Amino acid sequence: MLISTLNLLPADALTSGDWEYNVENGAAKYYIYRKGPGETSFTKLVQTSSLSYINRSAAAGKTYRYSIRTVASDGTMSAYSTGKSITYTKP
Repeated sequence: MLISTLNLLPADALTSGDWEYNVENGAAKYYIYRKGPGETSFTKLVQTSSLSYINRSAAAGKTYRYSIRTVASDGTMSAYSTGKSITYTKP
C-alpha cells in the first residue's frame, strides 16, 4: 500500500495548526470534517481531491477537532480517521 500525506494547514494569519495525515494513494477525494468549540458532532468542512487544504475559517485561540475520510474511485468510503485537536494561534 502506497501512502501519501494530506496536509491540513492554517490560514496565513494563524500558526500552530498543521496536521499531516497519511492516506492511501489513489483516493479520488477526501472529506475533511471539523468539530468546533462547544459543538457535539463533526460537520463536513470540505470535499477535496488535493493533498493540501488551507483552513481559512479557523479562529485564533480556538481549538478544533478534525477527522478525515477518504473516498476511492469506486465510491467506497473509509472509516473516519481517529482525528486530531488543533489550537490555532496568531504568530
